[in-house]
Amino acid sequence: MKLNLTVRTRLAAQLVSAALVLACTDPVSPPGGRDARPILFIGRPDMVGGNSGEPVIYAVRGDGSGLRVLATGSGQALYPAWSRDGARVAFTSGDDLWIMNGDGSDPRRASIGFPSCAYGYRDITWAPTGDRLAAECLFNTSVFNLTSGASYSLSTLLGTGIWRADWSPDGTRLAFSDPFGPDVSEVGVDGTGLRLLLAEASEPAWSSDGRQLAFVSSDGGRQSIYIANIDGSNRRSVTAPDSISADEGPTWSPDGRWLAFHRRSVLCAIVGKPPERTCIPHWSLYVVRLDGTGLRRLTPDSLQATRPSW
Repeated sequence: MKLNLTVRTRLAAQLVSAALVLACTDPVSPPGGRDARPILFIGRPDMVGGNSGEPVIYAVRGDGSGLRVLATGSGQALYPAWSRDGARVAFTSGDDLWIMNGDGSDPRRASIGFPSCAYGYRDITWAPTGDRLAAECLFNTSVFNLTSGASYSLSTLLGTGIWRADWSPDGTRLAFSDPFGPDVSEVGVDGTGLRLLLAEASEPAWSSDGRQLAFVSSDGGRQSIYIANIDGSNRRSVTAPDSISADEGPTWSPDGRWLAFHRRSVLCAIVGKPPERTCIPHWSLYVVRLDGTGLRRLTPDSLQATRPSW
């Protein structure tokens, strides 16, 4: 099959030109430059033309520059998560948890002595102190002590599934999604103090000061990124996807002024003989200010992009 890319190529050139104009005139741009912490995400070559590859970890700056592969793992490298100080990155490869330096160097297995996950760990989050990780295996979230090698199942302590957990900045709690209902709750790291935070919400992400959560909700009929105070007040939407798109996976910029997320949409192309229109789901990486302005796309059509960490 051969893609008809003429129209798409022209459109892409127009979009790039528009993005350059915006970057030059926008007084408050997403963090960029060589010293800015990049956004990490799972990247995979697009499959419209039948070209696919193993998902690996990519990095890109908040202004869209510096797109590169950071880690490949043993076949796959998935679910990257920055440590709070930006010095290390945790990720999964195969059945194991791994850690590497922030520049992608010195990858080493972190899960020696920990229970293995036959389906692969997901959704890693760091303790602010950097000595523990929490990760999920089939809705069972466990806490791993990187110093002692000890671990325990937080889901077992609670007697319920825990999904998409995020460690609070003060290190005492985890916010998480209920895998069986659209709610966000929090619980102490020791399994006590369970309480509901947000109804009709999922995929929580703490702000660096611990006062707000970014999350996903379909309050307005479309799956969008929202922000609310921890007590549920001042709940408001940040993004407004179109009717065939959905926004997921919010993560805060280090300065707390921006959010990165991935958008699930539909990508179409003319393929085959006779020509036939083919459409597939496509995931792209975006950034946006907390007030919903400054929305910009960071990844090209040729790359599927999900699960950002900033």
